[in-house]
Amino acid sequence: MKLSFEEELESVEFDTQRQGVAVKADSLGSLEAVMREIGDIDVQKAEVGNVTKSDIIEVENEKPEERAIFVFNTQVTDQARQIALDKGVKIFQSKVIYEIFENYTEWKDELKEKQKKEALNSISRPAKIRSIPDHIFNRSKPAVVGVKVVDGILTAGSSLMTPKGDRIGKIKSVQADNQTLDKAEKGQEVAVSISNATVGRDFEEGDTLIVDINGREYKQLRELKDFLTAGEEDVLKEIIEIKDKEDPHWKLG
Repeated sequence: MKLSFEEELESVEFDTQRQGVAVKADSLGSLEAVMREIGDIDVQKAEVGNVTKSDIIEVENEKPEERAIFVFNTQVTDQARQIALDKGVKIFQSKVIYEIFENYTEWKDELKEKQKKEALNSISRPAKIRSIPDHIFNRSKPAVVGVKVVDGILTAGSSLMTPKGDRIGKIKSVQADNQTLDKAEKGQEVAVSISNATVGRDFEEGDTLIVDINGREYKQLRELKDFLTAGEEDVLKEIIEIKDKEDPHWKLG
């Protein structure tokens, strides 16, 4: 006896998880075809039918790389498409299965790269600077001095130390031509505001200062090493040498 559609659907079990992407297709056969090729991608929902508002809502709170819906040979309602756009849910729609997976993999790789770059912007980056003589604008509270970036990339919020490892203070801001900068790169001359530092006591005009990296930041920088410049790599090696002399276990912090 021929099974009804509902009975046929109930007779097929898909390996789904509590979390993951959603999969929608136009028929049970199409759905099975997608699920056979799903590989190690976690799927929380696999159903026949058009993509609707409820499908978007189910994946909107997943991990960034799982806020996605695979749509094979079926439709997405206008409402669902707009909600997906608003909620940051990515829809991969095609009549060719491999295109869905190919586009998803490309998007996922781009997403990971973006996340790494954002992570890099949230921590201190390796840099070496030199105080420019006759460019002392304020000696303390905070110290405001002109510096040249000798190597690496200087960012606001970075702590500073001397080449001997003595702590100096923290950079509150970086400016050039009356504009506040997010960063300054090798060769740039900028004005920096340094909290908890006094020119003439903590450092002198013409002194070289180095960004002080803590253990947590070191671990993150190693994970993001593919995004560091050659200059940053060189400065990081110098930082490691300085800090290893003071505390061989600092990287564990």
